[in-house]
Amino acid sequence: MTSTAPRPVRIAIIGGGQNCEHDVSLATAHAIATALPDGYEPLGLTIGRDGTWLGPDHHPLADGLAGALRLLRTCDVVFPAVHGPRGEDGTLAALCDLAQLPYVGSGVRAGALAMDKATTKLIARDLGIPVARSALATTADGTPPLPLPLVVKPVSAGSSHGVARVDTPDAYRP
Repeated sequence: MTSTAPRPVRIAIIGGGQNCEHDVSLATAHAIATALPDGYEPLGLTIGRDGTWLGPDHHPLADGLAGALRLLRTCDVVFPAVHGPRGEDGTLAALCDLAQLPYVGSGVRAGALAMDKATTKLIARDLGIPVARSALATTADGTPPLPLPLVVKPVSAGSSHGVARVDTPDAYRP
């Protein structure tokens, strides 16, 4: 009786992205690939800062997204590791859904809602989950909307991009 080892699970790991969190995403993708246990075969794809899709050899794919989709179809599952806009905001989940590719992580709606901090806080409050006091500033008129000190951050950027502590009214506007 001959026994054959099972075929490894081929997992596409997508890193990079067209946003300020490109480098953090590359580090995440690398960490995922190196942490996979035996039985998994990683295939790394990168989205360049300019939107170019790069293959496992770090060279641009000649046919861009179409070539990336062909590679993704050779995998058992996709692991999107792109942080921030055009990644964890549901964009890559939407691509996988349209291409009927199984993937790790939240779906389109959950990603989009979670990326918008103001909307996430509204939902959490409505569900009775305590959240920190906050105010949505649509323009910087120079008047802090809450008592100082406060923390200001973009509503839909990544976790740490654009975060600033404001200790004086003069520091609020910038």
